[in-house]
Amino acid sequence: ALSDAVLWNLALRASGLVGAPEDSGGARESAGPRAIGAGASRQPGLACWSCGCSSGEEVYWLRMVWERRVGPYFPGVGFSVLGTDISERKLAAARRGVYPQHSVRGVPEDWLQEFFEPGGGG
Repeated sequence: ALSDAVLWNLALRASGLVGAPEDSGGARESAGPRAIGAGASRQPGLACWSCGCSSGEEVYWLRMVWERRVGPYFPGVGFSVLGTDISERKLAAARRGVYPQHSVRGVPEDWLQEFFEPGGGG
């Protein structure tokens, strides 16, 4: 079995909410979208998996892109994102959803106003 240290050194350590909203570039690299079927009591939807999500920036970026760019074209279609990572510490940070200023440097001002709350954490 590989030790945690080896796994950590193999993991990609770059995170951030990046990519122009026009091309959704920050979302395309690690998200594996998979359409899920509509059951009798379930609404159709799209499920994405951000493998190696680190502190959650990609997960949040996918959600913002859905809300602002994609979802309006598919009313009634659900959307969910699952973020996984080998680091419990990073997952705990992702659950808190607090991002430093450098993580939001490429986010348009109107998206910052809509999706973020100012805080003292960064």
